[in-house]
Amino acid sequence: MVVENHSRSLLGMLSPSVKEKVLALASLREVAAGETIFREGDASTYVFTIDSGRVSLTLSSPPKGSRTLMTLGPGELFSWSAMVEPYRETCTVRAFENSRIVQIPADKLIALCRSDHEVGFEIYRAMAMVLASRVRALQMQWADVFATA
Repeated sequence: MVVENHSRSLLGMLSPSVKEKVLALASLREVAAGETIFREGDASTYVFTIDSGRVSLTLSSPPKGSRTLMTLGPGELFSWSAMVEPYRETCTVRAFENSRIVQIPADKLIALCRSDHEVGFEIYRAMAMVLASRVRALQMQWADVFATA
């Protein structure tokens, strides 16, 4: 499988041997602009990274409707929920434009992490780094929302 090399991505943070093991589980999927990849609350069964294109993450707020949290591009991770109980999607993801995504079955990835601790360490460490950067980005958004002039 040919996957673009994005150095700041989940796959780009992995050592070559771990990346090879992870990609052995993966498949590529083409998604059309506007296509819903999954909905908030769905069972989370895959971990995804974006090979090309962009996707948007939206969160529903019943009184206010749906709000786009962020748009992700090549190399970025989404659906990390597949690796953490209760294994439910925390937002809705749609292709913002025609995109190619790498999908990794979470059950197989979790099994690999449990059986090969080097893989487990690298995967969960890389995911923690991605999530920490997302939390920081959301903090900056909220700081802008609540800033007083």
